[in-house]
Amino acid sequence: MKKAKWILGLSLMGVLAITGTAYAFNSIASKAVAPIPNYGIVQGQDGISQTGYGYGMMGRYAGANQIPGYGGYAGGCGGVNNGPGYGMGGGYNAASLGINLTNGQVTSDDQAVAIAKAYAQVLNQDFSIDEIHEYSDSYEVELKEAKTENKAFEFIIAKNGGYIFREMGPNVMWNNKYGHMNWGGTGSLTITADQSSKAAQDYVNQQMGNGYSVEAPEVAPGYYEFMVLKDGKDYAELDVNGYTGQVWFESWHGPIIKSIETK
Repeated sequence: MKKAKWILGLSLMGVLAITGTAYAFNSIASKAVAPIPNYGIVQGQDGISQTGYGYGMMGRYAGANQIPGYGGYAGGCGGVNNGPGYGMGGGYNAASLGINLTNGQVTSDDQAVAIAKAYAQVLNQDFSIDEIHEYSDSYEVELKEAKTENKAFEFIIAKNGGYIFREMGPNVMWNNKYGHMNWGGTGSLTITADQSSKAAQDYVNQQMGNGYSVEAPEVAPGYYEFMVLKDGKDYAELDVNGYTGQVWFESWHGPIIKSIETK
């Protein structure tokens, strides 16, 4: 009897796993993606889970009570004891990059810029900083190719410890040059800038309402990036797939506190 229950339990788990996977792929394949919530108990941009396990996508979400977050591909490793995961930043943080922090926290724009520049040099001296956006518990850094000025990819600096990990979403799923999954397409973009702008503005009008608008698109490898404005100020980012026109609103950060200019 116990064996039968055990087999039944495994069967149910298998059905749930398959159903969840199908749901995830159906959601990704849809024309417009609704704002992505912070799933379950995972809280915060650096993936800190207040209780229990975090999801550990790209090593991003951490577990609590000394339990690491689940896996993460490409060497991702979740943090422990409510700490941020290392993700796809190769285990770098402020200390390993030679940046001193106050009480282990990134507390100034200068520190964030210093960490971003140091990590860019570790990656490749041909990368330079394009933009940095501050959020409540992290900074998003956008890199560009120094020689071509083309956008490259994005990474996150957690304010807690200055840990570095790869930005989730289109940055890894659609980026067909520096991404790791490339669910978008290859070759020249088939969606025009005007078409992407219409898709982005339609999404904002339908999902966010009055007071929100989008700036002109910037071309990333495989998709378009838009700054969403709220009452004329930087608020969030939105991406449009350059082959399918799919819209992806980056809701997991929370609103932008400010955008930081770098030299």
